[in-house]
Amino acid sequence: TALIIIIPDDFSQASPDDVKAARAAYDALTDAQKALVDAQAYKKLESAEYYFAKKDAKARKAKLKSVKARKGRKAVAKWRKETAANGYQLVYSTNKKFKKGNKKVTIKSYKTVKKVVKKLKAKKRYYFRIRTYNYVYNPGTGEKEKVYGKWSNVKKIKAKK
Repeated sequence: TALIIIIPDDFSQASPDDVKAARAAYDALTDAQKALVDAQAYKKLESAEYYFAKKDAKARKAKLKSVKARKGRKAVAKWRKETAANGYQLVYSTNKKFKKGNKKVTIKSYKTVKKVVKKLKAKKRYYFRIRTYNYVYNPGTGEKEKVYGKWSNVKKIKAKK
């Protein structure tokens, strides 16, 4: 518990290495020893792990390589593969600032690096951007939650007939 106690209450002041060391020390304990660990201290360890996992997931940024208009009111978006991500969220809109009329497409595999978007309005300008997402375990709810990375650069196309 000594390693858990040295983790500051303000996690932004903590080091990820300290949290990993505390987790390794806790995992090395026997079941009888784990029962003696204060519940408050264990909750602090889980919360610190959640803080750093969320921070790490947000740091990943996808890169949109290209978006090309195709015949038949279609567009093909291609991006760089991010192996550390669980998936991607592709958003396209006719609004340059993505304030209204957004269409979202969730790509559930990090291995997918292109998406064909159909049913675009002919001769309209569309703007595309993408971001990664990761699943992070939330000790507060006991469930996995989606944490999104930063948005990529924006690419524009003009849809063809």
